[in-house]
Amino acid sequence: MPAKTKKRISAAPQTLSARLRETAAIGAASTQTLEEVVAGVVLFLNGSRDGKKLWGILTALRGPDDDGLQAKWATTAVIRHAIGLNGYINEDEGYHFTENADEPAFVGVRKRIYNGAGSTHFIHFIDHAMAAFDALGLEWNKVNK
Repeated sequence: MPAKTKKRISAAPQTLSARLRETAAIGAASTQTLEEVVAGVVLFLNGSRDGKKLWGILTALRGPDDDGLQAKWATTAVIRHAIGLNGYINEDEGYHFTENADEPAFVGVRKRIYNGAGSTHFIHFIDHAMAAFDALGLEWNKVNK
């Protein structure tokens, strides 16, 4: 019987999002407690030169406050997919963000809400979403693969 081989992270995927998705695909379970994880995140946020980038990602994971599904799909779903999260934006709608990364219609939504043509209540959230896109190497005005 052939020996099992471990999946390995490739040497140099181009973006942080590609590396995160690859790491998530390996599927190793964490042995850390919630307290250990939170403490590590706080230490990173407070002491790392990349703490601001992590903050941008974390604050964009929830999505806009008004549950605007188009804006959520076009931003939060893309970000969640980019970091390798599993789950749904809206189980009733069936949008599974590990299967649907980005698409041309989402680019149109992002352009509309960034250019001010959309509702003004997205302004604060868009700052977070754009920071996360930047931190992950995603492009706001193009389809991300």
